Amino acid sequence: MIWRQFIFVSVATAIGFTCFAEEVDEETITFIAETYLENPTQITPSKAKASPAEPENGYTVNFDDVPVTQLIRFISQISSTNFIFDNTDLKDLKITIVSEDSTTADDLMTALLQVLRMNSLSVVEQGNNVLIYKNSTLSKLSTIVSDANLEDAADSAVVTRVFRLYNITPTKVAEIVKPLVSRDAIVEVSTETRHLIISDITSNVDKVADLLNILDAPNIVLDVGEYDVQYAVPSVLVSYASEILAPLSMDTPVQLMAQPSTRKIYIVGTPYLLEKAIQVLASLDSPDIIDIIADLPPTAMANNTFQVYKLKYHDGKEIADALRAIGMNLQAGGSGNINLVTTINTIEWIDVNNSLVLSGTPDAVGKVIKLIDDLDTAPKQIYIEVLIIDTELANSLNFGVEWIALGNELNKLAFASSFLDTPPSTAPNQTLTGSSQAPLYGGARAAQTNPPPDASRGGAAGTGGDIPLTSQFQMGIIGNIIRHKGQSFLTLGALVTALEQEGNTTIVLNPRIMTEDTKEANIFVGQNIPYQTTSTIVRDTGSVTQNIQYEDVGIQLKVTPQVGPDNVVSLQLDQSISEVVSATTAVSSSAGESILLAPTTNKTLTTTRVHVPNDCFLVMSGHIRDKKTFSRSGIPCLGTLPWIGPAFSTTQESRDKRNLIMFIRPHVISTIREGVDLTNKEGYDANWNSNPCSIEECGEIERAPENETCPSWVPR
Repeated sequence: MIWRQFIFVSVATAIGFTCFAEEVDEETITFIAETYLENPTQITPSKAKASPAEPENGYTVNFDDVPVTQLIRFISQISSTNFIFDNTDLKDLKITIVSEDSTTADDLMTALLQVLRMNSLSVVEQGNNVLIYKNSTLSKLSTIVSDANLEDAADSAVVTRVFRLYNITPTKVAEIVKPLVSRDAIVEVSTETRHLIISDITSNVDKVADLLNILDAPNIVLDVGEYDVQYAVPSVLVSYASEILAPLSMDTPVQLMAQPSTRKIYIVGTPYLLEKAIQVLASLDSPDIIDIIADLPPTAMANNTFQVYKLKYHDGKEIADALRAIGMNLQAGGSGNINLVTTINTIEWIDVNNSLVLSGTPDAVGKVIKLIDDLDTAPKQIYIEVLIIDTELANSLNFGVEWIALGNELNKLAFASSFLDTPPSTAPNQTLTGSSQAPLYGGARAAQTNPPPDASRGGAAGTGGDIPLTSQFQMGIIGNIIRHKGQSFLTLGALVTALEQEGNTTIVLNPRIMTEDTKEANIFVGQNIPYQTTSTIVRDTGSVTQNIQYEDVGIQLKVTPQVGPDNVVSLQLDQSISEVVSATTAVSSSAGESILLAPTTNKTLTTTRVHVPNDCFLVMSGHIRDKKTFSRSGIPCLGTLPWIGPAFSTTQESRDKRNLIMFIRPHVISTIREGVDLTNKEGYDANWNSNPCSIEECGEIERAPENETCPSWVPR
């Protein structure tokens, strides 16, 4: 018989200093040593005392090729941990550990245990004790325990217990349990039988058992599964499987829902019922199911109806996608109305006639049709008037000054901004009450017909306060009347008529377009000019192939309206103005100078988002172009002579500054009647001078006779 010396390393016995974190269980240490170490000669447990205080800077260690037992004794001293091992298992093991920076006792303990495991040694931790052993028979020594023999675990230090799980997945439980047991504990899973096997010390296994009793309680955990239908109709399988699973599920919830478009069946229930439902579905889904219609059970699914809805205003694809998203949200939220979700998922869009087709129970179909009818309402339309003029810079400033002369005029109110600090000489001499600025054009009046008195701002009753403005506040105007040269204009058409009489103003763009709410309106006036992009030379023939790309050059306006409360229109404006400066470009190369079709363009971009009240004007400006022109005149022949030519000729420089001003007015049309009224109003305003009559005021036009006898024709 081989006698091996057993060593119990503690601070008291190995080093001579006693300091422990907790009291040592003498029976546990004795059992472990006698079981896992061959014939120990001595067991010396110690009593626990307070752990030594760790230095603030930690420990700096330097062990160079020392026996591992020496490192064990050092760590036992600083961590107050008992180490149990057989000296013959460690006599040939040496270790080198160097710590340039300070470290903690826990880090040193972790490094030691890792080194031991790397050298084929097993480590078992129990409380304040660490067992180090090299014994291949360890896994065979534990007692196997199940629900039938739980009393056998009372007398065993290490046990192997088998758990049967009913409601939770064994693999998920294993991930939760592993951090709770010892590092060398064995945790295995049997997915086929839904068993969990754990081998560890008895105290840890008992704690795991208490946890599993809580986790594996009925009706606590639900899972979602799916089954791909191969042969049968999904709704038929759902009906059959629901009836078969009813006695098995009892009070446990289980739901089956068919998705006809993807031929899938989704199951919601406990993992146990989920597994059984998939088995039943696989058994029913066989090629022998042929006569599906005659085989339908007398359930609600056998009473499905079809419905076709012809959309009146909106695109069917957008409505169908929105409804399917609603169905997915209801399904994800665990909605109990399976028939409604199933009906929503059956919606299909027919592109030919913009219709939606759906099927389901009459109640579910009625609810979906009601929802579609609420969505398919006539959207508001916006009638957008645009006027872009090109005028001299001085004249545009006069425009700005005249525009500020708004307020309570013709029962119209306006918000305005100033372009200049001082008005033109032609401006009427009006003053703002309570303002230090004499001319009316230097500020804006509050937009109220009869505002209350406001002594702090100098406003008297019935006039409102005044807002003095500066020349920096000159980016635009929002109002419902326009003044130009002392005249008021309520429509852009009237302003266009007045501007046609001026020689220094050119009307660039005056479109009128109708668009739906949130739909983009795109207006472009200009040219599509060619650009030479690349040239390809064929080496054999020397021929040159040029690639030409066409680009738009001119004025482009993109407007996206969005109607808000009180018919306030939010306008997303994207304005682009480009013009060609040079049509060609000269390029010098080794072969000589060549001319490329590469026009040079000037481009100005404006992007903004504004809120404009219904039927009010928005004015934007600032696209200023400065052109210099040189002209030369002189005496014929003499003026072109070198050296002396300038004496007989003169050169004049002219500078032309012009500004582009844009007017936009949105008009919200909510009903057909509003559209007819707008048509009558526009026709009345445009044709007042020629025929002062509107469609609404004129009587019914005399109709031509449907047929009339043609007079007989007598040949001559």
